[in-house]
Amino acid sequence: MSDTDIAIENLIKWEMKTMDVKTKKFTPKKKDNWVHRWLVTNGGGSEYTVAMKEDGSFGCSCPQWKFRREECKHIKKINENLFLNLLTETIDLNS
Repeated sequence: MSDTDIAIENLIKWEMKTMDVKTKKFTPKKKDNWVHRWLVTNGGGSEYTVAMKEDGSFGCSCPQWKFRREECKHIKKINENLFLNLLTETIDLNS
């Protein structure tokens, strides 16, 4: 068996794991609870994704949140910007 054949066989095995064995159809993806996403770049150039769930809770792809589940500076920055945007929104009372 060539390397290409092995790679194709491994790919087929991987795809079969996501397929319903009885119906031979792919199973639907789980519902994504994250309703908003922001890309945050830190001073060193690393990029992290901050996301907000339907219930208003946040998560981040940085190590501090992933491993410790502590609010990180990326989440704080997004919260700060969201709050400032709310404060600066103008409301037209005539409409």
